[in-house]
Amino acid sequence: IGTPIVTYWAGPPMTDAVAQQMAEGGWNVVWCTEKDLDVAQRHGLRAQLHDGLLNPASLDDPARRAELDALIERVKDHPALYSYFITDEPNASAFPALGRLVAYLRERDPAHLAYINLFPTYATNEQLGTKGDTVTAYAEHLRQYIEIVKPALVSYDHYHFLAGGGDGDQYFLNLGMIRQCAMDAGVPFLNIVQACSWSPGMRVPNGDEVRWLVYTSLAYGAQGISYYVYSHPGHRGAIAELDSGKPTALYYALRRINREFVA
Repeated sequence: IGTPIVTYWAGPPMTDAVAQQMAEGGWNVVWCTEKDLDVAQRHGLRAQLHDGLLNPASLDDPARRAELDALIERVKDHPALYSYFITDEPNASAFPALGRLVAYLRERDPAHLAYINLFPTYATNEQLGTKGDTVTAYAEHLRQYIEIVKPALVSYDHYHFLAGGGDGDQYFLNLGMIRQCAMDAGVPFLNIVQACSWSPGMRVPNGDEVRWLVYTSLAYGAQGISYYVYSHPGHRGAIAELDSGKPTALYYALRRINREFVA
């Protein structure tokens, strides 16, 4: 994967000011549309491309497939391109279609990974598309994902800090299962960790708490870290203020932690 990944989920549109703020804060993979690739390049950032054509349905429509092929041809040699964003938290029933798309992208552009993010252990059987208790259902979800999709990176999210000062009870279970899955598959993994509050049941973590998330992920072998969220409507805390874009206290804590993680 090159330099260990430091990224985020849900951030502002990519501008030179946003890119500069992220680069100064130690982020090194940013979310971009095709038109944003040059912005990322100017600031030495790697780009994760999101585009509606990066969808399994594109393979079943000749016109959309041609558009997807054209998109790949336009971007695959761009110096900033790092990955293609595919989807978030798919049900296991979607794995065959996602596997087709991942293989299609790998054939046409083997230099750039296809990024998919998985559910945490506390997802329901209905969400996962597998059956059994927590460990059984999640292990089967991971097994099918690796065997069918054949990803180059395993990414998942797990949000741990509850309102009132409490902690969730599956953080290390999830981290351990992902670690073992990634080791068995011979691929790196990335953990998306909490950097805000989005519901009454979750609290805004402080810098020390996010440091704990980053370093526990590192201890288990993570080669990527992502923060939920950078800034997004309906989310409190976060890394930058939604309206002004001004960095929060958490940004300044992460500015140091991000560089420590990469080192």
